[in-house]
Amino acid sequence: MSESTPGKKRATLREVAEEAGVSLKTASNVINHSGRMSDATREKVQNVIDKLGYRVNVAARDLNRGRTGVITLAVPSLTAPYLAQLANKVIDAARA
Repeated sequence: MSESTPGKKRATLREVAEEAGVSLKTASNVINHSGRMSDATREKVQNVIDKLGYRVNVAARDLNRGRTGVITLAVPSLTAPYLAQLANKVIDAARA
């Protein structure tokens, strides 16, 4: 179930946890390489991740964390020198 397969929905972390017979938190810990668990549990969850083709949804994770790393700047036109300079200053500040 990879995200590039047309017509197939993307595997969720909940589905991984259910199929592996572990809690959502345990599945999350395997994904994030954190938490304490047996090697057997970690391997079981990893096998299900591989089988289902689970991939972290980075956009969802960023939204959940409240940090997307995206800044939006809406200006009527970049042909006005002031607005073009403003846009460049915002980009420079974001890169710093």
